[in-house]
Amino acid sequence: MLTIKKRYLVDDRNEPVAVQIDLATWTKIEEALEDHFIGKSMQDSEREGALDRATAVRYYQRLKKV
Repeated sequence: MLTIKKRYLVDDRNEPVAVQIDLATWTKIEEALEDHFIGKSMQDSEREGALDRATAVRYYQRLKKV
């Protein structure tokens, strides 16, 4: 598990309003999220099955128009 060293930013009433983390930690969080969602996307596509070439080309062409 990733240990996150964080600093809390507070307002005039000493109420926490934000959290600050260092850039290296943020990069690790981003990479972990990308890995998670890429893995989830791969699992979803395995369940749905692959598109045949013609269907994939039509789908891709529609994406480019948007």
